Amino acid sequence: MRTRLFSIVLLLLSIIFLTTACSTTNKVVSSSDNDKQANVSGSGGNTATKNTVSEQVHTIKIGSAFYEVSYPPGKERYFIAISTPKGIVWNPVPSMEGQYLQVHPTSPFTLYLSPSTVTKLETNHAQKILVLPLKMDTPIGKMNVFLGSLFSTNDWVVYCISLYSPGMNQPYLSKLYAFNLTNRENLFVSDLLSTGGYQFALGMEGNQLLFDQEVPNSQGDFTHTISIFDLNSGKKSQVAVNKIKIQNGDYVYKGSVYKMIWF
Repeated sequence: MRTRLFSIVLLLLSIIFLTTACSTTNKVVSSSDNDKQANVSGSGGNTATKNTVSEQVHTIKIGSAFYEVSYPPGKERYFIAISTPKGIVWNPVPSMEGQYLQVHPTSPFTLYLSPSTVTKLETNHAQKILVLPLKMDTPIGKMNVFLGSLFSTNDWVVYCISLYSPGMNQPYLSKLYAFNLTNRENLFVSDLLSTGGYQFALGMEGNQLLFDQEVPNSQGDFTHTISIFDLNSGKKSQVAVNKIKIQNGDYVYKGSVYKMIWF
């Protein structure tokens, strides 16, 4: 009798232990559980903190400040933000459909401007400053527009978009633009190739953009070119490659130092 009673007690204790273990495994992690969150790298030099479960509130660090923002789980790569003298420029993740290489936006990428003093990035407390096209025409048909990167120099936000069709693992083409936060002027800067390798590099110094790129030529190869784009005039001019000095990876031209970002 004692042996049977002892066996029953052991069985009950085992059931209690298993029940407790399962309920602990299924615990939902809140945004305050900082020690249970994973760091996710973002574009433009920012770092996002993503909850490990299906939590939609995320904390991002831009410069030295932290902000809360909401976006769907698994879509952190489509959230981009940059600190500027005018505040935080950022885009909410647009509605999207598809999986893997079939993912595409069903609403356009849109840039908002929020004061740097806020603690949450919310569209209803921000200025909508630029709506990108949902699709763009190309020689081989319409393609989806994805926002790729944001950079800041003076009153300008420099941004890159990439054109994809579902199924592509690399963009058909990327384009560089500059948007003025004061007068809302939007300038096309250059087409660029970003299909891997060092085919395009950008440096910024004041209102000057310097970019180094390889452009396809008629021989089926690439031609190395360096250009300066003046944001004040909107004009682009060629620079002789031998006029550029390289110091620790930076480009030096006419006394100005451009810290290069490779795409």
